[in-house]
Amino acid sequence: MNENPVYHFLKSCMIEGSLSAGDRLPAERVLSERFSMSRTRIRETLQVLKTEGWIYSRPGGGHFVSDQLEKSFSNPLAEILANNEDSHFDLLEFRLSLEGDCAYYAALRATDVDLTTLTEVFEQLAKSSKSNDILASATWDARFHLAIAEASHNVIFMHVIKSLFSVFQSTMYQSIQELLANNITRDSLFNQHAAIYDAIHNRKPSTAREAAQQHVRYVSDTLQDLVKEKMRTERALRRSHAKKFEL
Repeated sequence: MNENPVYHFLKSCMIEGSLSAGDRLPAERVLSERFSMSRTRIRETLQVLKTEGWIYSRPGGGHFVSDQLEKSFSNPLAEILANNEDSHFDLLEFRLSLEGDCAYYAALRATDVDLTTLTEVFEQLAKSSKSNDILASATWDARFHLAIAEASHNVIFMHVIKSLFSVFQSTMYQSIQELLANNITRDSLFNQHAAIYDAIHNRKPSTAREAAQQHVRYVSDTLQDLVKEKMRTERALRRSHAKKFEL
């Protein structure tokens, strides 16, 4: 077991999400002064973290947090989603449980700092919901759920959602686009997010879980209804074309 305090400090920051993929680590000088450790030992510590895959370096540019943890989740899943339309509903089914629990624990454990962050993200989500920018809506939608995961203070929840952020953002973009194209209003979606936010802010765990799950169920059920309607339309067209061939 590595008892090096710098090693444990940096690794803990990465595990808990205080340092995210792409973030620059403090300079060797800063770490040396903070932990009263020689620059040589600091460099040795950083080399260990680099060998383990936690960080990488840029020539003359310092050390940065690796994204290999996120990629280990997101790359295979992104490929599955790209090649299997039904897997989008599997993702929504997964989100039903995950986001319900995230909201539950966020309502129990969120600190004042967490609630401030959640409020800032929610306000951006509110602005984007009133615009015609679907990408912005999808981005802030994903960030809202990430902020809830961080407020849950469960590092597994947080890392799963963080690693799947790009996947969530992409599927949310497609979902919002599909829903709006079929006259599902932005207000309906925003009000569901507002219910989740209010329950967490008012520290009502069970209400927060139910609000989060109702939101995911709504999106899933509505999209499945749209898929079924599309299938019925295509079937009717095939029948119509077949009858023309019989004439």
